[in-house]
Amino acid sequence: MPEHECSESEALEWFSTVFAHRHQVEGPLYLAPSLNAAVHGACHCPIQERRPLLIYLHHDESIQCHTFCNDCLANTMTLELLAQSFNFWAWDVAQESRRSELPHLNETLHDILLEIASYDREQFPVLLLVSSADCLQTRCLFGRDLDRQKLYSTLMDFEEDHKRRTKYELDAMKLIQRMEEISLNHSATDQQVSVVPQESEHQTTTLPSSPKSDASGAGASS
Repeated sequence: MPEHECSESEALEWFSTVFAHRHQVEGPLYLAPSLNAAVHGACHCPIQERRPLLIYLHHDESIQCHTFCNDCLANTMTLELLAQSFNFWAWDVAQESRRSELPHLNETLHDILLEIASYDREQFPVLLLVSSADCLQTRCLFGRDLDRQKLYSTLMDFEEDHKRRTKYELDAMKLIQRMEEISLNHSATDQQVSVVPQESEHQTTTLPSSPKSDASGAGASS
């Protein structure tokens, strides 16, 4: 990233351009415009719109980082997967000012980024996977433990798990909504029944009186 002071978006644009030039990638990386935007797209937007997030943390003075980028991250299949299914954000911590700035770029991930910012150069690159369906899920990976195939399969597995948990959460929300609708319908029905007039328990029935007997009348006259 540039040594001079610049905004987060300018630093990301620089990283994307240099990455494409170094590793002969066609076109720039599809990076989120900011870490806040990337986290929002993974954790805070409507659940059906969320995508898992990959944060790539680079150290430009680490040979291991350059090897990882060339052998793994710059792979066409991996970049296509990231563009289609992930939010993607990257940062270079080689400069102390950038390293110090990292934890303060997003409040949700502040604590874990603060820990990563304390790592030695030899521990980079670091990849942080983030997903939020029913709850926030993070997974930290070290580039030294990954090859091209393992990186791709790890991303695929993480995406599938995100889809599964998202479907489960959406199904649960639909079930709760349906139960609430049924409850409201029952309440409305109960209210209608309660306003139907009820016969009084003290209501009496008057029966017609019996006609006088003709025979009894004749007896009286004699």
